[in-house]
Amino acid sequence: MTSDRQLSSALRLYGKRAWARLRVSAWHIALACLAVAVAVAISTYVLHHAYPFLAATSAWICLGFTEERRVRKVVEIAVGVSLGVALGELAIQLLGHGIWQVALALFVVACLTRFLDGGRMIVTQAGVQCMYIALVPQVQGGVFARVLDSVVGASVAILVALLIARDPSKSQRETAHKFLREMREILTELSLACSEGSPPLAATALARARRSSQTLTNAWADANSTADEVSKFSPVARRHGVTVQRLQKMLGGADKAMRNLRVIARRTNDMLDSASTLPGGTAEAARQRITFSKIGEVLQEFSDIVAEMDRTLERAEDLASTRPRLQELAERLQPVNLVPHAKQPGLNALIHSEAEVTNTQGIAIPPMTVWHGQTLVLLLRSILVDLLEATGLTNDEARAMLPDLARV
Repeated sequence: MTSDRQLSSALRLYGKRAWARLRVSAWHIALACLAVAVAVAISTYVLHHAYPFLAATSAWICLGFTEERRVRKVVEIAVGVSLGVALGELAIQLLGHGIWQVALALFVVACLTRFLDGGRMIVTQAGVQCMYIALVPQVQGGVFARVLDSVVGASVAILVALLIARDPSKSQRETAHKFLREMREILTELSLACSEGSPPLAATALARARRSSQTLTNAWADANSTADEVSKFSPVARRHGVTVQRLQKMLGGADKAMRNLRVIARRTNDMLDSASTLPGGTAEAARQRITFSKIGEVLQEFSDIVAEMDRTLERAEDLASTRPRLQELAERLQPVNLVPHAKQPGLNALIHSEAEVTNTQGIAIPPMTVWHGQTLVLLLRSILVDLLEATGLTNDEARAMLPDLARV
């Protein structure tokens, strides 16, 4: 019975994932099929080619059926397909048919396309089309009829990619949502680790930040690149250019915030590890509890602000609406507010006399609460500046919103 339930559960999970894949790809498959139909129609009824196979395959290969449909990628494949067919046809006309002729023609085509463009895609497609030309008998319609068919299919694919483009910022918003959600959850885990004084929770948050941050950043950058190409070259998507640029700029601040978050996670983990070695019931332990609690509250506030940024982005509203909350939090990010014993004004508190912190036996203990706590406060000020930049401010404008450390 258990194995049956497991099998049933696995099948249901597979079915859900299969339908999810189909929902994402159905529109793109339909566009690729439309491009194939148009290309075949042009070759058949306009050019009067009896077997427009390459028109269909060129259109299908160039467009594909994935959501990520970069204009540069489509053009690159189109050039590779057309160039492979043209060079293959030319090589066969000069060298004739045969085994060594196929190998030589493929070698020449691959070397030439590699020389013209370093991308592997164009070399692969040119080689495949060259082999097809060399091995499949020529059809009626002239020496270069198949070359013309491939050009028709590639041209139709490019036009479809440009003229039937959806909102290019959609993929940007989706990747930004995943990015901000991950940042929010890491901040929440760190807040909980501080509130509970739990090194394992902090270690989990640190491992998660290291594991996912760069992957999410790369995904957002790829979405930005795709959206930028579409908004520049597609006449129907050009109206989304402002939104695309805003989301591109947002990644700059968000990426720096995520990098700083990894540092904060590491420092938090170190702080909690160090605290776990101290004896309980001491003044230093009491200071730690206060510091951990206050920093945990600030981390949770950061998490809530990131969640608000995510909701604002989902509503396609200006992120400037989140700045007042960030500015309000900036007023609290002073060592004197979050770390007991912090000496103000200035940064002199960063060099704190170890002799001032002792346990009940009178043994001097390094002021870990003061040092770790103030280091975290400075890092939190840095990530706040990054988030302000993500809302559209310049670095100078964002830094200007932070209160001076020397102010008590």
